[in-house]
Amino acid sequence: MIKRIAPIAVLAASISACVSVQPARDIPITTTNSKTFTFDKTPAPGVELTQSQILSGLKSQIAEAASHKYGCNPMCNTPKGYSPGYFFEGAIIERNADSYVVTYRKGDTYRSTTGTMMEAKKDITAKLPVKVEEIGDSWVVQLSSPSMLHKTKGNDDMFLFKTDAKAISQYNKLLSKLDPVTLAEKVETGEFKVSYDPESVATSLNRKLQAQTRTTTKGGALRTVYNLKSGEHSAIAEVKVYLNKGSSLVEYSIKQKFNVDANGGSSFDGDAFKSFKQQLVDAANS
Repeated sequence: MIKRIAPIAVLAASISACVSVQPARDIPITTTNSKTFTFDKTPAPGVELTQSQILSGLKSQIAEAASHKYGCNPMCNTPKGYSPGYFFEGAIIERNADSYVVTYRKGDTYRSTTGTMMEAKKDITAKLPVKVEEIGDSWVVQLSSPSMLHKTKGNDDMFLFKTDAKAISQYNKLLSKLDPVTLAEKVETGEFKVSYDPESVATSLNRKLQAQTRTTTKGGALRTVYNLKSGEHSAIAEVKVYLNKGSSLVEYSIKQKFNVDANGGSSFDGDAFKSFKQQLVDAANS
């Protein structure tokens, strides 16, 4: 005699299997690798690159390599008594003293009518060890892949990586995608004299250069911010023109941002930077 299984019972069993909650567990990784980056400590005259700048820049690069999506999710199955919430799918990056903690998460967040929050999420977390050494005129950074992944309690079927192998592969890919670039800034301040009165000097500067702001009067000076260009390089110059014994005293502060790469090089160009001051002098005297 063949027993018939009720369709409802089969469906219930199927749903139960789909939404089964897996316990939290660790996933060891037997093979790890590392990548080394070298940054010039002094990428431009008078510019000192700090360890903090490098680590902050590397964190941004890891976040970019990991990628994530976050936004409103009004179409989700909102629980009764809760308003439509937000979904998160991707990576969260945190920096500790000796590692970057990279958490891949998929889940939803809801807010109830009373203001309480409810989350349905699944996380995989791992630490990428980082070591920074000062060797000669360089900062040498070694970043390693994780030796362990940690899965939080939750439903594996809702997660980004449905197998341990895919999760491990995703973390290992992070290193291969990294080619870090750190942003640095060269600043130079100074002054020079011009034989014309401040109004004439300010008029000449505005005629010859691209002003970023309107000329204002503050503290007895005519102040303007200019955008300067030299080939592919650009800078911002804050200029103040003061009356000085019937002529003018021009004070300036030139700021140029540039990239420092992980191979000991940078995009700073000394000749281009010198030309920025010369542009101010020429324009003021025109």
